[in-house]
Amino acid sequence: MKNFKFFFIAAILAFSSVISLSAKAITTMEVKAVGQGKMIYVSVQTKGSGTVNITISDKQNHVLFTEVLDDQATTFEKLFNLNSLESGNYTLNIEDEFKTIIQPFRVAKSSIEINTDIRTEDFKPLILFNSEKENIDINWLLNAQKDFKVVISDERNNTVYKEIVENTWNVHKRYDISNFPAGYYKLMVTDGDSTYYEMINIK
Repeated sequence: MKNFKFFFIAAILAFSSVISLSAKAITTMEVKAVGQGKMIYVSVQTKGSGTVNITISDKQNHVLFTEVLDDQATTFEKLFNLNSLESGNYTLNIEDEFKTIIQPFRVAKSSIEINTDIRTEDFKPLILFNSEKENIDINWLLNAQKDFKVVISDERNNTVYKEIVENTWNVHKRYDISNFPAGYYKLMVTDGDSTYYEMINIK
């Protein structure tokens, strides 16, 4: 399973190069508690163009801190002062063009507790619309076995196509849309936890 997962990730990366040869991606990152107070150091190195979003949220998913690494920058470094936060569990999210890195941490009475072993990565779906071949490719590596659903709606929000794939952790699908009339369509993909949308123009 591990070898298959490795090759599936490699396939996703190859597929992503078709979509964009220069989309911004995280190359290295470091997160650590600093000193004796409620201080957390975050360092991110990137390559490519685009943006990287860094957020800190509480357990109710309320965003408490947010930073954006813009198109021109390749390095982000910041020491976050979290002394104003109450004791409890929080989440650091670092999101590039392809995935979101999720690092949980705990704010104690006078310190920060970080366990990098529970850090996870949620890959975004990679969607390629081929107007010449009139098909849509979707690749998505899920972080657990879930139900994958795709819905395509027309300009009047009528569902013209729907599919559910149950209990899967990877998606590699091609959809033929050659019989769709010209117009704008909305593609929705979801795993029950995360939902993504893409607009498609069929000419």
